[in-house]
Amino acid sequence: MARPMARVLHRLLNDQFKGLGGTVVAFNAITPGESDYSAALADIASKKPQALFYGGYTAEAVVIVNQMKTGRSHGRHLLRR
Repeated sequence: MARPMARVLHRLLNDQFKGLGGTVVAFNAITPGESDYSAALADIASKKPQALFYGGYTAEAVVIVNQMKTGRSHGRHLLRR
């Protein structure tokens, strides 16, 4: 369940991005404090986004980025060089 501030941030970003002609392919809420977000990353990767926006806590961002870099997102990588 997304926290209230996350829902507000999502709505604002979503509206702005769509207003600029972008397409939002998914909104996934995560549980803070988890050590494995590979299922959420795999779900997002299956939608083949061009970018990923994460508006949560730094501790979870570190886990997510590390899992994306090490391929723990079921072989799909969202970060590209």
